[in-house]
Amino acid sequence: MFVAQQGGAIRIIRDGMLVERPFVDLSSEISSGGERGLLGLAFAPGYPADPRVFVDYTDRAGNTVVSALTVDPSDPDRLDPATELPILHVQQPFANHNGGALVFDPGGDLLVSLGDGGSGGDPRGNGQSLTTLLGKILRLTAPFQQCAFDRLLTFLIGPFHHPRTVHRAWRDRVHPHLGRQCTREVLRQADNACLRRAVGETGTRA
Repeated sequence: MFVAQQGGAIRIIRDGMLVERPFVDLSSEISSGGERGLLGLAFAPGYPADPRVFVDYTDRAGNTVVSALTVDPSDPDRLDPATELPILHVQQPFANHNGGALVFDPGGDLLVSLGDGGSGGDPRGNGQSLTTLLGKILRLTAPFQQCAFDRLLTFLIGPFHHPRTVHRAWRDRVHPHLGRQCTREVLRQADNACLRRAVGETGTRA
């Protein structure tokens, strides 16, 4: 079992015991506390044959980073921090509502949930706007690679129901209007339905 800790470490539990050395420790890159920290973890669908692990965290400036790391070929219990490849960087205007859920769908695309950017009541209307990535579930299509934000944003502004290719690493499949803070996302394999848990102003909703 792998456990992601908010402070930035990913730990291994084997045979009911905590392995002393972390799988990886990203604490030096992360701002943690409140709703910030290491918020999401997903293994490549072919893991361990595909040795990549994907993480979502808030960096030292409090902004969202999604990146991929690769297992050390000499040690399957260790991710090599030097292999970190940033895929997505999104500025967060406030300290809360950072989202962070990561999950692969059956087709191998990576779903990334972003909160609405924070404060209370989504004051900037990000959850209802297609001019920002905040308040959305993004679908990242392999091969996963770094993509300039302005190109991706241009991608989102276009006709929502008419997918078109702007960059091979991205697809225009963004799920808008889905709430302010997705904390958990589960794909139901039987019918490929996406079930998500979101936090409302006064509680949790599904």
